Amino acid sequence: MTFSVAAKQNLAKAAVAVAMLGGLVFVTGSQLAPRLSPWLLMAYVLAAAIAMFVVLVVVVSVVLTFRQFILRKGGTDVDWLWFPSEPKGLVRLRQGVDQPEPSRKTGD
Repeated sequence: MTFSVAAKQNLAKAAVAVAMLGGLVFVTGSQLAPRLSPWLLMAYVLAAAIAMFVVLVVVVSVVLTFRQFILRKGGTDVDWLWFPSEPKGLVRLRQGVDQPEPSRKTGD
């Protein structure tokens, strides 16, 4: 499996961000619980990061599955819950009303 340069850069940025946030949580945790050993604190930080990743994957899977369901059942847009009705021209198209075609200019 090959990744593009942009994908590799985004992955590197994400890894740096996760490492920096983990370090921030580690430093804060070591100051809040000074009696806790650093290895145990690192284990807690790692466990929390893994738990958040799992929750994120589950939420993304549920949302994308729901959006696929909407599209399979004839939804025009996956964000249909945000709008009160269909777009103006779509209702006429679904009812089979003919619309006049726009005139085209020919360059003779």
